[in-house]
Amino acid sequence: MEIPRMSWCVASKNYTKDDGTTLKVTLTDFNSSEVGWAGASALFALKMSSDNATESSKTFQTSDFINTSATIMYGLGGRFLLQVEASNQSSVDFIRSVATGMNLNKLSSL
Repeated sequence: MEIPRMSWCVASKNYTKDDGTTLKVTLTDFNSSEVGWAGASALFALKMSSDNATESSKTFQTSDFINTSATIMYGLGGRFLLQVEASNQSSVDFIRSVATGMNLNKLSSL
């Protein structure tokens, strides 16, 4: 995606188990866009929350859990947003293990 003063790249992969459980991993790279990174990561600093009839979202520690669909997002190295989503979850343990199973320190240092 490119617009004046902002550009970013997104890579995403979806997985589905036989029982219908889904996993989606998305990595967004704001390498050439300080403005884009500032906007995308502002929600982390603001400790935002949103609650409506279909969704409850907030900035939280990954030990918290609300429902059976789970999404976590990590801001890494002032450049990357890593988002991991899964359905049919009773905790955030699985998505946290997917994220931390990646070399996040190496990604943060790029």
